[in-house]
Parts: sequence; structure tokens; C-alpha cells
Amino acid sequence: MKKELASKANLKKMEKWSGAEGTKLLFFHNDPDGIASAALWLRCFPDFEPIVRDGPSMDPGFVKWVADRDPDTAVFIDLPVDQEWKKLEWLQKHNPDLKVVVIDHHIPEKRMGSPRMIHVNNKFVPGLKERYLPASYLTYRLLDRMGKDIGGYKWVSGIGITG
Repeated sequence: MKKELASKANLKKMEKWSGAEGTKLLFFHNDPDGIASAALWLRCFPDFEPIVRDGPSMDPGFVKWVADRDPDTAVFIDLPVDQEWKKLEWLQKHNPDLKVVVIDHHIPEKRMGSPRMIHVNNKFVPGLKERYLPASYLTYRLLDRMGKDIGGYKWVSGIGITG
């Protein structure tokens, strides 16, 4: 039996949130893994505004900028933003329509999740937690499980994995 990164219900929520109307922001790490992950996500959900980040740190100016944009959906890929979980909770409190998806492979500091937040990390999955699985691999698998047509884009994931 294959180990799954997200439940069918969470996959449906991710797809619904990512395909809905509204302001959608995609934050990703500025390394090959993050860039490849973002490229895969944008292939399937092109309405996101891509925003490259150096790391998970969220200074007050950045948090205010995100809050002022009043996004409906924010996706964080290859960024261990669970290290900044209080700021994510603040954003959701001040933006009551905000839905958040976190796809990451780093060792988690906190498992986040709520009706408006999905946190995907292979470290939460028995049988996968001891493996090093780059974010581009996780993103590819999630999109594939959503039924997205990305079969011809395995090479993008491969670049992220190799990088």
C-alpha cells in the first residue's frame, strides 16, 4: 500500500481553494527545489501570484503586506513556515477568509492544521518520515493525486530533486 501525503478530503480542499476566484499568493523558496515546486503548482493553478522567498522568516513588514493584500488563498512551498506558526495564525485571524496550504519537507517544528489550513509534510507520514523527499517530489505527487495533467512534467520535479 502506498503511503499518502494527504487525505482525499484535504486534496479536494487544496484543489478547491487553489481553483477558486480571488487573490491567490504562492510563496516558495528561492532554491531549485522551491522553484521547481512553484513551476509545477503554477502549471496546474496559473492564477497564483508567485512570490519568491529566501526562507521561512516572516518579519512584521512582510506579515502586514500579506494581510493588506487580503488573499483568499496562500500556498507556501518548500518553506518551513511552521517555525512562524503564530504569524500564520495572526494572518488567518485578521483575514477570516484566508485559506492556507503548506507543502514542506523540512523537519517540522509544529504540526499545523485547521479547517482553513492544510499542512503537508512527509515527516507526518509513518513510513515516509525518515526519508528525504524534496518539496518538488511532494508537490508532484499531490498534483498527480488531484488528477492534474502533469505526467509530461516529471522532469521539472527531477530538476528540483537533483538541485
